[in-house]
Amino acid sequence: MEYPKVTHLYKYYPVKVHSLFVLINKKVWFSKPATLNDPFDIDIDFKHSMSLKDFRCMIKVLRSKNRISNEKFEEIKQNTPDQNSLDEMSEAMNKKFRDDRKNWGLFCMCESPKNILMWSHYADFHRGFCIQFVRSPENDLGKIEKTRPVSYSHEYPTADPYTENGMKKIYDELFFTKAKGWKYEKEWRMLNEKGDIEVPWPGRISAIIFGVNMPGPKRKAIKNILSDNQEIKYQQAVKVKNKFRLEIIEG
Repeated sequence: MEYPKVTHLYKYYPVKVHSLFVLINKKVWFSKPATLNDPFDIDIDFKHSMSLKDFRCMIKVLRSKNRISNEKFEEIKQNTPDQNSLDEMSEAMNKKFRDDRKNWGLFCMCESPKNILMWSHYADFHRGFCIQFVRSPENDLGKIEKTRPVSYSHEYPTADPYTENGMKKIYDELFFTKAKGWKYEKEWRMLNEKGDIEVPWPGRISAIIFGVNMPGPKRKAIKNILSDNQEIKYQQAVKVKNKFRLEIIEG
């Protein structure tokens, strides 16, 4: 999914105050996980228990990353914890991770402006609009470490933080894994360490696409809001005759 395979990402909106502010303020909203519409989303725990082998691996990783000193490392090695202590440690880590991730923010987009279900679910039954953002190497949408596609799975992930690459795997699975039933969305996500905040547009807006059922006055209102930006094109989603498909035309 590296650039330039995906050159644009799309965000569907109803015509409401919060979505019009995206155009007026030139900022997008990063939502906290608790506000997402999937209760399983970003709700993956660590594996339930820590073994002595896990513990030793973890402190080696921490030492290699200079998170603990040599003296502390030797002290920990000399005082091997029992299983009850390991379980308590594991639970404490899990709780802290769960508390920390509550404050992260996500901005969710998708690959296509022709998704019938996305128009229905997120753009007021095709009465809303869709923003086309340019994805390029020069903006955060084009940096795969900041914005990446979601993976979809039938299996519930088991996050293991105790290996050398464990935290990276948790990051990938926690923030970028959803149940297979959501695959139709073809979602991409951009993360921010703080949620419930506005952030400047992550990429240039190249087009506004109006939904099949969007009323004329609302189209005019959006064009008025963006009248100072002559680079933005206006397009229209239309039904393809005799097919369950949408086509995007100049609008």
